[in-house]
Amino acid sequence: MSRYAVHTYALAPSTSLPLQTEYMKVLYAGCAAALSGSLGFFASGNPALGCFVLIGFLWAAYQTFKSWKAYQANCAGSRSTE
Repeated sequence: MSRYAVHTYALAPSTSLPLQTEYMKVLYAGCAAALSGSLGFFASGNPALGCFVLIGFLWAAYQTFKSWKAYQANCAGSRSTE
């Protein structure tokens, strides 16, 4: 496990669910910011930078979806242990 892989630690089953929830909110906000930035660059007439940031948004959305699945598994696992 990499010591720089924050999502690995944030979404570990041993991490508390409120902390995982906050981490997911940060991921959602990051996706929204990247999409907004991309649209802003397109609107300002800079399509090259808009495409670059859009690719970053797509990567972030993919990572967020993967993290969301891990978060849902942790939520289901915590319900079964109660």
